[in-house]
Amino acid sequence: MINRIEIENFILIDHQIMEFDQQINVLTGDTGSGKSVIINSIRFVLGMRANSDLFLDQSKNIKITANLCINQQLANKLDEHQIEYDDEVEVMRVLSPNGKSKVRINGELVTSAVTLDIFADIISIYSQYSVAKFKSDNSYLEIVDSLIEDHQLFTTYNEKYEAYFQLDKQLNKLKQEALLKVEKQELLELRLADLQQIDDQIDLEELIVEKQELDQHATNQQISNLASEQLQTATAALHQLLKTVTMDNHVQLLNDALINIDEVSFDLAKAGEPIDEARLSFISDYISMCRRLARKYNVEVEKLGEFKQNLQTEYDNLDAIDADISNLTNKLEKVRLEAMEAAKLLSVARHAIVPRLAEDVNSKLKQLSLVESDFRISLSETPLTKSGIDACRFEVRMNEGGQYTLIHKTASGGEIARFLLALEAVVSSNDQSAFIIFDEIDTGVSGHVATEMANMMKQISKRHKLLVVTHLAQVAAISENHFVISKATTGDYTTSQAKLLDEEQKPVALAKMISGIETSAEAIAHAKTLLAQSN
Repeated sequence: MINRIEIENFILIDHQIMEFDQQINVLTGDTGSGKSVIINSIRFVLGMRANSDLFLDQSKNIKITANLCINQQLANKLDEHQIEYDDEVEVMRVLSPNGKSKVRINGELVTSAVTLDIFADIISIYSQYSVAKFKSDNSYLEIVDSLIEDHQLFTTYNEKYEAYFQLDKQLNKLKQEALLKVEKQELLELRLADLQQIDDQIDLEELIVEKQELDQHATNQQISNLASEQLQTATAALHQLLKTVTMDNHVQLLNDALINIDEVSFDLAKAGEPIDEARLSFISDYISMCRRLARKYNVEVEKLGEFKQNLQTEYDNLDAIDADISNLTNKLEKVRLEAMEAAKLLSVARHAIVPRLAEDVNSKLKQLSLVESDFRISLSETPLTKSGIDACRFEVRMNEGGQYTLIHKTASGGEIARFLLALEAVVSSNDQSAFIIFDEIDTGVSGHVATEMANMMKQISKRHKLLVVTHLAQVAAISENHFVISKATTGDYTTSQAKLLDEEQKPVALAKMISGIETSAEAIAHAKTLLAQSN
């Protein structure tokens, strides 16, 4: 719950510190004085969307800081987002004129989305225009479910439904794959036919090495053949020279040279033995084919065999999809039945709560002078959803003999406000909100209805801290903190200020609410009576 808020440069407020250290905190003031600015500052610091209309002075930052005490719900959210805390949490939001917004929780920078997630359920705001609560079956169910004490019903159902949801998601994925099976099968067959040229028995790396050796041998053969030709020429020349040489020592040298040449020629002839051209051609073609396929399918040439095997496995698994779908369908039906059983138990609990809730709300509505109205709750069965098998509607008949319709389509703003108060008075013991704001829900109300509204708010305050914007003296009289909001013009700016009244000032403020600007002795006396009755 909010204990303190500091507002700077926000709409009509230059600088304001307000402490909500009591259970019932009331804002009063003339229309347009800036009461709604206080409410919007709370919305803003806890994640409301920002815009340029929020600045009092366009050259300065907006800065709002709120301090909240920790309850279990808030502690769980902070733990979920791994934000450290003690007994209190500080939220600070700064908006610069260029539109940049920063939020810090206990000094840690967080996004607006995280801020909203943490504080969305900590504060409830009710006004004449709070029809959003009554536009979806889920919001109705949440109210009904808040009164069910057996929380294990929800835990069990959520577990069963999540198991069902995940299996259903898996089955739908398999069915989609089955629809694509023929097309995918044809594609895989084409690829496998293309890759059929790859011999699984051939080690490509060894083949590459063999080709390198054959290429080297071919090079050596060319060199040997050229050398042999040159040696043959040299031998012929030496034989011609022997015919002309007569000196014995020269003849011996030439004969030795011929012998050496013969030995070299023999060795060269061995080195120049023909290579297996067919083998070299096969290897070259095979490696070229592998490299072409590797480029085509964007894989490393060394992993081409693995790629082929993976395609074959994928192709073989296509035939298993039908069997998987059959098995998963059977399993899903079993899990669905388990979820349905849990949903039916939850539905029984809801049906048990609904008559009592409707009766209690109708009793409160009568107290608020909606004597001809009748509120009812209808539950109808739906297919299995995250919320169970129940669709819920809150319907009201505002006049005797009228038609039952959804509350937001029938009631006026004032009637909706009273309905909200009656509903909150009934469910407040189970409402998880730590801080409830009633924003002028008493507009158009007077007399004993105003007194009843004040009594209901006092009842709600036993479990929740309240901030109430009101024009009714009966409601203001129950407050422990009474702030009067007023406007003043200084220079170019009109600003709002909030003043916390002391015990002596409260009767005067209430008297003005009763009689207008001028206060009379009778109005002061009436105000003191209201204050005495509220204690």
